[in-house]
Amino acid sequence: MIETIKDGNEEIAIIVTKDSFEERVTFITPEHYPLQFGILKYQKGDCARPHTHPNVPRTISQSQEMIHVDKGKIKLDIFNSKGKLCASRLLEEGDCAFFVSGGRSWTALEESKILKVKQGPFRGEKDKILL
Repeated sequence: MIETIKDGNEEIAIIVTKDSFEERVTFITPEHYPLQFGILKYQKGDCARPHTHPNVPRTISQSQEMIHVDKGKIKLDIFNSKGKLCASRLLEEGDCAFFVSGGRSWTALEESKILKVKQGPFRGEKDKILL
């Protein structure tokens, strides 16, 4: 399942459960987002051809991030850009969340391991606003 969480016209998050991967390559985010999130599904023998990416100057004004629950289970709370709680979801092993805007928090419901990806460089507390 792929679920988009919105508050009015504001897209806040995209939840992707582990059973969502049908196509070989599925990009969840539109091309204009500053962080691209895609799912690549390979069968035995499939491969990605050797490649690199050119260095291209980019200017971003919006930070986005994603998490993948590698192990365990978490309760995810999703907030709009004004700090209002808009949704809560349970994420289990293999599930992902992509954060477009707004805020987020999570609580581990059991021992959990979470992979997190966001733009850098991260400037510590200067890059975080607590709700």
